[in-house]
Amino acid sequence: MSNSNLSSKRDKQPFSCTNSASSLPTSDVPIFCLNRTNYIIMGCAALLILLGFLLMAGPSCTMEHFEPDVFSLRRSVIAPTLSFFGYLLMVVGIMKKTKTITIKKTITKTKIPNP
Repeated sequence: MSNSNLSSKRDKQPFSCTNSASSLPTSDVPIFCLNRTNYIIMGCAALLILLGFLLMAGPSCTMEHFEPDVFSLRRSVIAPTLSFFGYLLMVVGIMKKTKTITIKKTITKTKIPNP
């Protein structure tokens, strides 16, 4: 294969992360996959998961002492449910589509008169 054949294959790729010199002007604005709303949702989900695990915590049973609190409604139903909804909310926070913001730059070319 010649070099011209390789360069033509590279130019025909369907997806490119960078703009070529002849395309639209580039902007200095960073592009992130997630925005502020996604991070707020994921933070709330993490707090919900943490709350669920804290509610599951408690004294344990030993051979000498039986703790009936192991089978309480809080530790066996409410806490795991909170953690489960926290994990679901985390998935929603990651998968939520962000509104695309298009930044348009207007380039004006002024003609400078020749002296």
